[in-house]
Amino acid sequence: ALLTTTLSFGCLLPSAPPLEDPIPLGITVTPGDSVLPVGSEIQLTALAFFDDGNTADITASVRWSVMSGADCIAISGDMDTEGRLVGLRSGTASVRAVLDQVYSEPVPVTVTDAEIVGLTVNPNRIEIESGESEWLSAMAEFSDGSRGDFSGGVRWLVGDPNIAEVASDGRVTALGEGMTHVTVEYEHLSSGPATVDVLGAEHDDP
Repeated sequence: ALLTTTLSFGCLLPSAPPLEDPIPLGITVTPGDSVLPVGSEIQLTALAFFDDGNTADITASVRWSVMSGADCIAISGDMDTEGRLVGLRSGTASVRAVLDQVYSEPVPVTVTDAEIVGLTVNPNRIEIESGESEWLSAMAEFSDGSRGDFSGGVRWLVGDPNIAEVASDGRVTALGEGMTHVTVEYEHLSSGPATVDVLGAEHDDP
């Protein structure tokens, strides 16, 4: 029997280079300088800035560590509670976040024996374009007359979720043109409203 073999020849195209994961250039922890009562909790958020120009929430991916004041605070690295910080006793402390040998700046935290007696959203009005983000702060007024940033310990509320959304660290992201309001709550306390005015993406100043 005669065996016939058919050979196929073709061009071997060079393969595309493998896609590389973006490299984190820096990490920022928000809120940046918190004050909380003994026994209360705040949520810290870690944001990474990558070499491709993008940012991402990496709270669940970083290693959280207490740099000083370990007797005053504890911070969780457990699943679903990463970045959750509790005040143990009055005093000052600092924490940082680490990912792939990239370190955030140490973030100061103050724990006080005073109670929160009032809340204010700062600033009380912002203007942002659709698709952009900006931070609001929840400032707490304490029973000893002091004030401090308690942004990570409040519940953030937005009047119209079609216009803007707000994250647990006070980061407001504009979704659609219009005006809405943001407030915060903690236990039985609530703040007055802060106005969020979202401009169209093609908005031009007069």
